[in-house]
Amino acid sequence: LALPLRAWPATLKPLMEKRRRARINESLNQLKTLILPLIGKDNSRYSKLEKADILEMTVQFLKEIPAPEADWPLLWSHEGLICGRHFIFSYK
Repeated sequence: LALPLRAWPATLKPLMEKRRRARINESLNQLKTLILPLIGKDNSRYSKLEKADILEMTVQFLKEIPAPEADWPLLWSHEGLICGRHFIFSYK
């Protein structure tokens, strides 16, 4: 039995919400794996962080990065973040 056209949006809404939450969770997991080494934490010891903790650690880290001079772009390299001729932090 086919659903009337008016019923389609109502049936798709939970599926769309599930996909949206999956995208958010995947992005937060990626952010966690990126931020933990940058702040000197071991990924294996922080497997069950809350989403708010991941966001707070990221915001704090970004606040602590020195502001670049206007004509010096920030560059990501295999060694770390570089602003002009200065290392801001190293991955190692």
